[in-house]
Amino acid sequence: MKSLKPFLCLLTLLPSTVLFAQQEFVVALDQAEVITNVVTDLTISHTEASSDDKLHKIVVEDNLSTAEILEALRANAAVTYAEINDTATLDSTDDPTLLNSRSIIILDDLTKPISGNVQANEVYDQPFHRLTEHRTTMLYTRGAGTTVAVIDTGVDTSHSFLRDHLAEGYDFVDNDYDPNEEQNYGFTTADPVSYGHGTHVAGIIRLVAPETRILPIRVVDSSGRAELFDVIQAIAFAVDQGVDVINLSFSLSESSPLLRSWIDVAQSNGILVVTSAGNENTSYLNYPANIPGVVTVSSITNQGYRSDFANYGSYVDLVAPGESIISCYPGDGWAERTGTSMATPMVAAQAALLRELRPGITRTGLVRAIYNSAYSVAYLNPGYGTGNGLIDMWLSLVTY
Repeated sequence: MKSLKPFLCLLTLLPSTVLFAQQEFVVALDQAEVITNVVTDLTISHTEASSDDKLHKIVVEDNLSTAEILEALRANAAVTYAEINDTATLDSTDDPTLLNSRSIIILDDLTKPISGNVQANEVYDQPFHRLTEHRTTMLYTRGAGTTVAVIDTGVDTSHSFLRDHLAEGYDFVDNDYDPNEEQNYGFTTADPVSYGHGTHVAGIIRLVAPETRILPIRVVDSSGRAELFDVIQAIAFAVDQGVDVINLSFSLSESSPLLRSWIDVAQSNGILVVTSAGNENTSYLNYPANIPGVVTVSSITNQGYRSDFANYGSYVDLVAPGESIISCYPGDGWAERTGTSMATPMVAAQAALLRELRPGITRTGLVRAIYNSAYSVAYLNPGYGTGNGLIDMWLSLVTY
């Protein structure tokens, strides 16, 4: 029997080291409180809290199913929401194609003629400028006095095209005021699809609305992972900063009443929330694209056809060019990227242009102007929902 003692001792250790699986949840409280003072019937091994102590991330180690833990949390009278800490994925389809930045010359005003030694093929002028009637729009509005929040992988704050147009942002991954892109995650090189994503999105916004302020908020780490806990905090931060538009170029696979509640808060504050439709080539849209009130954007080719990767269907509100879009890349570089992620910031920036020209316009008015001025591409895409169609920035300025 003596030989069994070590084996029996090992068994006594198993419940605390193997059988108890770690599960992450986001818990919202009605009042500010330390979460372990409120939730006392579960084994919580790790906690994080928002600055107001009303939103908490917890790691539960009890040997219970996810449903059982959620049931216990939701039965607590102090808990208003309890959800799995879901993760978001970016809506960019592939690795970026880096460009020789020396061959790119920026014209902040595309209405100016090309002169001097500048060659036409060197000027940063893409098909989307003409497809969306952006060039004429620049004669009347450039987005001055507006702010667009980019909730993403962060932004290269030293990029020469962006640095003078950034508001003071925040990094909810590292919990500091440095929202820069980060290339390394532990000892692993950054995910190439993720790295530079936020910088690219910010660059598109500045190309469309050159004088808008961009509020960079980092929620996606350099492995490409964004937690629901951080996304909600980012939206709350953007609301608190009084932005005009929020750009969300990512998707969550599961519905989130808590995320919806904060998007509702943003909308009630007059903020236009613009999100990407996703890149799964399906009519099933992920969150937050199917949340009522958000503006959901899908991608088309330069010929008006739905991009073969782009999601479609009844939840899509608008389409914009999203293939091989050239924009900023960390390290003062430039790159081509493809995805509904690239189409979305065109609409976010369009809203900034409208708000500068018509400062008193409401969120509902913005939506009406953008939707009613769009050009239908349904005849090119039978059987695929493309919403109100391709954005027309110029026409939106005179549409009520």
